[in-house]
Amino acid sequence: MPKGQPTAPLPVMGVVRRGLGLWSEKAVSLWSVLVPLIVATQLVGVLATVSAAPAGSFAQNGTIYILPGSSTSGLNAAHLLFVLLLTLVGVLCAGVSLRIFSEAAQGHGEPPRAALGFVARRFGGLLWVSLLVGVVVAGGFIALVVPGVWAMVALSVALVVFVVEGVGGFAALRRSRDLVRGRWWPTFGATLPSALSIAAGAFLIDTTTAVSGGIAKLAIARAVGSLAIQAVLVPIGTATSVAIYHDLLTRTQGGHAVPSVAAAPAPVAAPPGSPGDIWWS
Repeated sequence: MPKGQPTAPLPVMGVVRRGLGLWSEKAVSLWSVLVPLIVATQLVGVLATVSAAPAGSFAQNGTIYILPGSSTSGLNAAHLLFVLLLTLVGVLCAGVSLRIFSEAAQGHGEPPRAALGFVARRFGGLLWVSLLVGVVVAGGFIALVVPGVWAMVALSVALVVFVVEGVGGFAALRRSRDLVRGRWWPTFGATLPSALSIAAGAFLIDTTTAVSGGIAKLAIARAVGSLAIQAVLVPIGTATSVAIYHDLLTRTQGGHAVPSVAAAPAPVAAPPGSPGDIWWS
């Protein structure tokens, strides 16, 4: 089990193994928070889908079919609201995972409920950084695929920076970019296994949940598959990002860890931002 921050840089696979070690060490305690949140969210999605589906609707090979002349506006609205809720809960779960894994990486224990409270108090800033990363990466993929891939790797530790250092807004993105600078390819290599695992898991679950029958049957199958991805595979990627952050920090600061937000008298100073950045941070 990984205890404390490593004092020497790790090879790419060493970072991957450390991420897996963090996950295996804290997965059970993490599930005590993640599983109830995810189950509640998916239950809302199931109920919304079933209640909004027009009468006579049915599922065939994972696709919902409705009778001619039936309105899909209610189903579309329910889907949109569920995606919004899923996004908000996903950011919350990511923050809790980052907090627990970050504390474990520095040799500290963080009770799941305490991690949830920590993230809840800073949820606005976490959401803001998440949106900024999402917009930049999506913009890169829309413009050209290569800039999107570059941005995805360069900003891969921005959320860790926010949770550990208390640096928010655009400053978190700049901090992530600066840490990754000169280590883009090793960072890409370290993120690749977990990214491929999530993609393969999503493909497998999407294939196995392409059921036929009633709308409720399809909605429940999708909810169970989503629970597996969000509770098992996504936290592995989160733990890997924490391991990457600490390895980059070791290389840039000689192994001296940045104190956690809770342990420091004040967040690590960032360049003065706009009033909006300060509020969201």
